[in-house]
Amino acid sequence: MKQSVERVLKSLASGSWFQGSHLFGKKTANGPELEAGELVNLSTVIGSPSELDQMQGIKFKDVFNTWKRIALNGNNPNAAPEEIDTWSFDDATDTVHCTVNSASTVGFISPNAYDHYTFEVDISSVNGDDDGIGLCLAYVGEGTSAYSLCLYRQAGSNVQPSASPVAPFALVYQPGVTGLPGYDPTTRKVGGVVGSLVFPDGTPIPAEGISTNGLNLGWDALGVVRIKVVREGNVITCQTSKGRGDLTYDPANKFVIDLNSSDDLRKFIPPCRVGFIAYSQPNASFKSLLQPGVNDQIIDARTNSVWTYDGANWSNAPFTAENAPVKEGRMYKNAITGSLYYVAGGFNFIRLN
Repeated sequence: MKQSVERVLKSLASGSWFQGSHLFGKKTANGPELEAGELVNLSTVIGSPSELDQMQGIKFKDVFNTWKRIALNGNNPNAAPEEIDTWSFDDATDTVHCTVNSASTVGFISPNAYDHYTFEVDISSVNGDDDGIGLCLAYVGEGTSAYSLCLYRQAGSNVQPSASPVAPFALVYQPGVTGLPGYDPTTRKVGGVVGSLVFPDGTPIPAEGISTNGLNLGWDALGVVRIKVVREGNVITCQTSKGRGDLTYDPANKFVIDLNSSDDLRKFIPPCRVGFIAYSQPNASFKSLLQPGVNDQIIDARTNSVWTYDGANWSNAPFTAENAPVKEGRMYKNAITGSLYYVAGGFNFIRLN
């Protein structure tokens, strides 16, 4: 029996399953096959007019109030419990602020998972420190542990979790392991760029990077920085503005990572949770321009259709078996409304609560 199970697992695509995954049958042109997946999938499924109104009315404050808090060090998302709730929301400016100079990477993580999304966020701090503010681009929980890809933008050029010379705009795998593309055993960096970025005083950051920005000031002088991340399946594109009043994107300050480039990164190929993070930067602030979790596509269980927002209005269109946003034989839970559905054959939604 053990050998049979091992043969099945080896037949699955590398990175498509991890501890806790379940096996499901699926139809293919070559006959029935097995695939791995979650027992319960987080989703935007709704089943009533009131739930539709609730999902279409989600704002950044709702994200702040409902997303999971973390204080991450390595793969421990509760490494500093005293730093978990060190956040505030400014209703007047629709902005989130971090209230601690953290020893861990603090953040808030989405309940839903995504493999296609666009993040565009203005980040800043009125504090003179020069540490990390950014986004969690992929978060995979396994029991009480987590694996993550965290994107840090800094006023200096050292990046958590080490003080070694790396890019001031860098993507870090936590926990770090050997064998990753661009892997540095002291930084765990898997992507990054120096490009045309400057210190807060306007001095160009040297291509080789340094471990501190010395007397070249901090976030209070750098001002607002805009970062944009687009994930399209396995490919993640990250870009940043310079700051100091310049919110435009220079191609020199962009890098791309392919999640299919190593076995360890492949664990992030399935849809992953995402979020906002800060490391050791007091008063880190976020103004969301575009993000997953707000105006997401909504699945309507009443009519087998999806609601899509175009930036001004919502529209509704039916889905087919070929482009269905759900799979038969799976369960889907809406973390916002609390509803739970089982999708039977023929995409028949059966409400379980």
